[in-house]
Amino acid sequence: PWFTLHVWLLWITGVALAAWCASQSWDHYNRDTLARMFTGGMAALAAFAVYAQTTGQQPGMWESQHGFGPFVNRNQWGSLLGLSGIMALALVHQSVRHQHKRGVVMWALVLALFAWSVVLNGSRGGLVVLVSGGFAYWMFFGLARKEYRYAAVAVSFLFISFSLFSFGGGALLERFVALQEMDGEGFAQDARVQYYRMTRTLVGDAPWTGFGLGNFEYVFPFY
Repeated sequence: PWFTLHVWLLWITGVALAAWCASQSWDHYNRDTLARMFTGGMAALAAFAVYAQTTGQQPGMWESQHGFGPFVNRNQWGSLLGLSGIMALALVHQSVRHQHKRGVVMWALVLALFAWSVVLNGSRGGLVVLVSGGFAYWMFFGLARKEYRYAAVAVSFLFISFSLFSFGGGALLERFVALQEMDGEGFAQDARVQYYRMTRTLVGDAPWTGFGLGNFEYVFPFY
């Protein structure tokens, strides 16, 4: 019950924060300031993560299984880096539109840092978030302003991303290649697929209405 209560309180806090943000009348200055604060803070965190992995000085509170970033699961860290990269891309675009040359250079370097961190992290999900999110950004921006030339920009963004990744994807590229070369039998034996199947069985046998929220990591080992 305590774990369920903790998760419920955390969920309610998140919903309350989202509701408060949605009810505010954000002007351009507020949105721009928040975007820069978030992206700049994440850039500092990503730079420190790269430094910590390079020098082997990983903080004791960071329990990363792969020695990179503060999260235990690299997919969580990769997704956050991907979302931060989308924000950096938007800030690059904003700087270009307002002809802020220093902003273009600075946020382009930050975007490169996030992209490098995603590759260094090795999360396929993080790369998908970054590339698909960047594509969606250009498409939605063009549709919202009825400037359909941004559709061509979105497609070009995909081609450039794939080209750069093919050239310097490193170990992450090898993971994608291995996934593509996996046959039906190998895919069926993949550990992640087995986890999905066990989770599907768990959901039927131990629904959250009977076991409570937040107890997955305690119930799942039985499966």
